[in-house]
Amino acid sequence: DVAWLMTKLVNPAPTDRVYDPCFGSASLLVEAAHSKRAGTSRVDFELWSRTQRTGIYGREIDPLRFLVGLVRVVYSGIDLPRLELGDSLEAFATRGNPESGFDCIVANLPFGLRVSKAIGNLYPIPMVEGEGLFLQHIIDSLRPGGRAVVMVSPSMLSSEGRWIKLRQFLLESNFVDQVVALPTGMFKPYTTIAPSLLVLRKGRRDSQIRFSRYPTPKPHNEE
Repeated sequence: DVAWLMTKLVNPAPTDRVYDPCFGSASLLVEAAHSKRAGTSRVDFELWSRTQRTGIYGREIDPLRFLVGLVRVVYSGIDLPRLELGDSLEAFATRGNPESGFDCIVANLPFGLRVSKAIGNLYPIPMVEGEGLFLQHIIDSLRPGGRAVVMVSPSMLSSEGRWIKLRQFLLESNFVDQVVALPTGMFKPYTTIAPSLLVLRKGRRDSQIRFSRYPTPKPHNEE
């Protein structure tokens, strides 16, 4: 399960602030909530209460998906999730402020999204590709030492134009920790695109980047 893998890679602690800027039906936030709950002692009610109030954050632009995601997060045990209905690309990022930034960010970026030049020009690397703008928003929203796991399309890793400047920025700033290639056809029938997981960390001490490939899942009828 990709949501489980992304949560395992970002590894949220019980006290971490977790954020998804385009949470959709909130599968990633639900998985993060389960992971945070598993890391909380059954008798540490104060810690779990604080996690319920300040542990899960997100924003979603589609009203129906927002409602579905909100219900799922509440049902997972987060009584007071900090979820907003709105466009993250038009919202001010936290600029890594330790008081308002996030320790963990997980996101399945909307492939093929294009936005107006007015929105794109709000970012250090102006572009109309929403996927690239979300990545810049995520970097700005990380606290020092924060980490993010983001699902990206092949365009992010290989396309030219503004994508080159964005990749150069990520590499020169030493944000990229790991790239995990996902198998082709993993998301059929929704898409045949083979996305990758980009693992980012703000404040890395080394410059090595790990590359790995996630194995193709076996059909359910195989033992």
